[in-house]
Amino acid sequence: MPNQEQLTLKPSLGKLAPIADYIFGLNAFTEALQRANGSGSGFIDAALKEFGINATWTDNDLARIPSEGPLIVACNHPHGGADGLAALHLLLRARPDTRVMANHLLSNVAGMRPWLIQVNPFGTSADTNLSGMRKALAHLHAGGCLLIFPAGQVASLRPLERVVRDSHWTPHMVRLAKIAKASILPLHIEGRNRARFQIAGLIHPRLRTAMLVREMLALKGKTLRLRSGKAMSCEKLAEHATNDDAAKFLRLRCELLPSRPEGERKGRIESRTLAPIIPPIAPSLLKAELESLPADRCLVSSGKMRVWHFQGDELPHTMREIGRLREITFRAVSEGSGLSADIDAFDGWYDQMVLWDDENSAIVGGYRLGPTDRILPSKGKRGLYTSTLFDFRTGFFEQMDPALEMGRSFIRPEYQRKPNALPLLWRGIGRYVVKYPRYHTLFGPVSINPEYSSASRELMLNWLRHNRAATELTSLVRAKNPPRSMHLRPSDLELLKDCVFELDHINGLVSELESDDKTLPTLLKHYLKLNGRLIAFNIDESFGDCLDGLITVDLIKTDPKLLSAYLGEDGARAFLDFHDA
Repeated sequence: MPNQEQLTLKPSLGKLAPIADYIFGLNAFTEALQRANGSGSGFIDAALKEFGINATWTDNDLARIPSEGPLIVACNHPHGGADGLAALHLLLRARPDTRVMANHLLSNVAGMRPWLIQVNPFGTSADTNLSGMRKALAHLHAGGCLLIFPAGQVASLRPLERVVRDSHWTPHMVRLAKIAKASILPLHIEGRNRARFQIAGLIHPRLRTAMLVREMLALKGKTLRLRSGKAMSCEKLAEHATNDDAAKFLRLRCELLPSRPEGERKGRIESRTLAPIIPPIAPSLLKAELESLPADRCLVSSGKMRVWHFQGDELPHTMREIGRLREITFRAVSEGSGLSADIDAFDGWYDQMVLWDDENSAIVGGYRLGPTDRILPSKGKRGLYTSTLFDFRTGFFEQMDPALEMGRSFIRPEYQRKPNALPLLWRGIGRYVVKYPRYHTLFGPVSINPEYSSASRELMLNWLRHNRAATELTSLVRAKNPPRSMHLRPSDLELLKDCVFELDHINGLVSELESDDKTLPTLLKHYLKLNGRLIAFNIDESFGDCLDGLITVDLIKTDPKLLSAYLGEDGARAFLDFHDA
């Protein structure tokens, strides 16, 4: 809570008192508090009613607040006293044991006393701070909930950033959480004070403080939208190098909450005219084609599953069924070509890898592989699918050749919950590399589909650019349709660069923004664990506005344990020996 209630203690201003009241609204503010006479949560509700302020949230916001256990709620501070009232209005419904750390001057407001821990954690009074901090820790040790405004003051205009936002968040809350083994939950309140408040702050900070009462009165008839994030455990907080790093990360999580969509996402493809999917190919035809292949085309088998590889124009029935299943799978996540089957001209000369279920005579999934040393001499750069998304400058393939372009990966919906499907397909890729060890570089488009919110996609894009970029290759590639940055503020992107470094961190941020809690796309996470790096990004309008990142993986630089998992110990050793690695 802010310090504005101290202004209700009518100063001896003599004849200037009416003028001060007119400018700052002291009488109206004091009278509203007096009318809200009561105690406990009754006072909170009554005060909001007297000031004419509404506070709203969704059932999901309420459900995210842990019902028990030590909890610190870290809230941004856009308005002033209204923030404390609105936050308590929400929190007391889930946690009747909520207390708020606030300046001791708020004890003059009788109705607030039951909820106060009188402390100024951002001030210099050692006695006040020590006593208050002890009470705060005791409350947390008892399993209580503690509301804190880490900025310590109301959000104000930052002229250089051209944005109204909180000042630096104190790391003290992280220290409290670690000592008390408490979780920290970010809470965001939408809005900001009026322009006159921001201008007053540019003149003098005390003038801005004096304007807080008038700003609270100006909220009459307004609605404050509250959004709660996910609680972050003290163990997760400890993963950050310093308490300040953890505080920055929590602040970013808080400030990104308004970008979280309220309802389910619907991709653009749902509004497109989609061709009817072709009928399935008879399983007997598929089985006959696959069994006609030489035995060495079977790369790996496990139980009733086998991974085969062939050139697309070798097995026409199998290729047609792959195209049918691709389109079904991609449409389910708002991607896809919109055609009756996802088959293009490239399929004929690319190698196809297919995961086959012998027991059910069904294709489970597949991958498409383009060996550059076979395609470039005969068809040039236009013979590669990635050339439809990116322009490659002279020197790009010289640095990578020979390489395998990878894409069009899928696991059909019925098998996506089976834990062995995708790993088995990747073991097949590993055996392909053992068979043809000259290919140590994998590259191709990895998709972030339109079911992710725009903010999530932009967040992932920027994190990948700053943390997983193949900087030596970026100047050699240009996207044909690069994505635009529209949803995140420059100040948020600066925070992102400053405090998010690990894959788990960006996973948490994406999950925070998604209504269904999904994290990074599975395939993207898989490539990143293999030490994948991103070169460029493109929006594929012909594939449901999918965001494609051009990724490259150098298997020589992959963690040896992971390499052995996919190539086998003997295969990995032979592969590395081939490259003198």
